[in-house]
Amino acid sequence: MVFQNNGVTYTLRNEDIDYIESLGRKLIIHSKNEEIETYGKISDIANELDDSFYRIHRSYIVNMSKITNYSKNEVTLQNEDKIPLSKYRYEDFAKEYSSYLERSR
Repeated sequence: MVFQNNGVTYTLRNEDIDYIESLGRKLIIHSKNEEIETYGKISDIANELDDSFYRIHRSYIVNMSKITNYSKNEVTLQNEDKIPLSKYRYEDFAKEYSSYLERSR
């Protein structure tokens, strides 16, 4: 993925992205080493990501390879960040995550 912020171009591999957060028109890409802010729509970036990512909330896309556990209202990542899980997306997320784990074996 290629992102721009203040005239600087960043390149991140999908596996280096923990999650993506949307705040209005701003996107914050959270990775292991840094947070990159850029402008765009979360729906546009969701279309560029592979099937190891899932949109768990209106404002969050999570890398499923970084998940350690989840409950009905949040997902916990390896870095211990807790991301809200939409109650409307819970069932679909649970199915997709299970399918992802099967594919990853």
